[in-house]
Amino acid sequence: EIIGCNFAVKRSVFERIGYFDENLGRKYGKLLSGEESEFLQRARYANLRVLFMPEIKVHHTIHPHRLTLYYLMRRVWWQGVTDYYYLFSLNVSPHKTILKISLKKMGSIALSIIRIFLSPKNRKRRLLRLILHMGFFSAILKRDI
Repeated sequence: EIIGCNFAVKRSVFERIGYFDENLGRKYGKLLSGEESEFLQRARYANLRVLFMPEIKVHHTIHPHRLTLYYLMRRVWWQGVTDYYYLFSLNVSPHKTILKISLKKMGSIALSIIRIFLSPKNRKRRLLRLILHMGFFSAILKRDI
């Protein structure tokens, strides 16, 4: 799967599939993401060619506040919200129902909680997975981004 970072697009692609979804992406107080991934998904659905070129390198400056556990937890929460947006608002998985996914997410939340307490190994990773599921589930309950 190709994620959207540092890519180039021909004008004809925008003319064919439209622009980036402005409902996604960073806004004040929200760490939504995925506008470029959603765009690439639409390109794939339109049978357009998407190439990965590993020889092209990009160097990013990462601000120190983004290296904290607090920031990572917020970022993972908002990834859960972004995942909800993909599944329901964009109809990427129209065959799945909200009830079916809600029940699965509740089970994932319960299982994550149990694993956090029963096994100290990988506790931070499991906590982040719990937060991801909770972000997704909160978006189901709100149905608003």
